[in-house]
Amino acid sequence: MGILSSMYTGVTGIQANGEALGVISDNIANANTVGFKTSRAEFADVVAKSLKGVLGGHQIGRGTKLNGVTQVFSQGSITQTDKSTDVAISGDGFFVVDTPEGRSFTRNGAFNFNKDGELVNIDGNLIKGFRADDSGKITTKLDTIKLERTVIDAKRTENLDIAMNLDIRADALEGGFDITRPTDT
Repeated sequence: MGILSSMYTGVTGIQANGEALGVISDNIANANTVGFKTSRAEFADVVAKSLKGVLGGHQIGRGTKLNGVTQVFSQGSITQTDKSTDVAISGDGFFVVDTPEGRSFTRNGAFNFNKDGELVNIDGNLIKGFRADDSGKITTKLDTIKLERTVIDAKRTENLDIAMNLDIRADALEGGFDITRPTDT
């Protein structure tokens, strides 16, 4: 093996690791992106050169290359939010989304309801779910998740429970608590 072949072997390692750094950089840049799945760089050996010809024997490696980038579909962390429409998948699975380009899948569960009562993702694409029949049994037919707008009549509060701590240093008031003068009593 000549000096140029040896240099080439080293250069392939530097190039492959440079490409792998790009994969790692993408993972870091998307660390806080909801639903992002990390990627992993996979390396492969460049076909080795045999020192004894066709019969085999000792072989000298010819370097390495980035063989592929695969997504890691392991469970990420689930973060609690204050929105009742934010959902997460624990374990395997995806949310089904209809986009202008066709059906798509995501693990990003940041959803809202649009003006028509349809569940949509942050891009406004419709979220699909399995339809329930009239008896409530879940079917295998996918349909848009939609909630009809309903108005619930307001109802007057009739009872109220209050729990509080009183300051032990305060003087006791004669006559007790007066609901008409709560701040004074």
